[in-house]
Amino acid sequence: MANVKCQEFGGLRVLLRCTIDACTESESEDDDFLASFSAMNIGSKTGTPKSQPDSTCTNRLGMKVKLTSPRSVIPQSHVIEIKTRASHRELDWKEVYPQLYLSQTPYLYLAKHAKGTFGPVEKVDLNGETMAPRAREAEDAMGKLEVLLGSILKAVRKQGKGVPLSLVYHKGKLQLYKRHEGSGKRIEAEISRKFLRGGPA
Repeated sequence: MANVKCQEFGGLRVLLRCTIDACTESESEDDDFLASFSAMNIGSKTGTPKSQPDSTCTNRLGMKVKLTSPRSVIPQSHVIEIKTRASHRELDWKEVYPQLYLSQTPYLYLAKHAKGTFGPVEKVDLNGETMAPRAREAEDAMGKLEVLLGSILKAVRKQGKGVPLSLVYHKGKLQLYKRHEGSGKRIEAEISRKFLRGGPA
């Protein structure tokens, strides 16, 4: 599922969209999730569970999976990220953490497996003390992103209102191009209003 929200970033109104792997409803369900995920086996020949009337599925491990409506509003604190790795591979935090920092995902579940059999799942609190060095690195990177976005905005405003532009990164260079008239779709007024001062959040 996708999470979309409009928020302030360095004085700019930003429409942020990110993909969500799953969510939990309670701490007890959280513990059940850890135990069930740890017992999973990639090589299992178990068939796909059939959906029940209440859109809740239970697999052979006892893990309950509930399908939610695309329009369901889920508390940010319940959102989780799931990563799997072979036991001999380490997680690349420089790649993973900025994504989780921007989406404000509070927990990461890291499951490592050996030849398809998972060991105990590690639940990482992304706001915890162990992640503090990663958070500082991300904050530094966000500071650079803020400066970059400000520069892009300044360059766009120089072109005047309503001029179609494309931002392209190619061979180590980020450049702003003016598009030919008629190419691409114009952003709808309902979307563009979200970025105006005083517009709806």
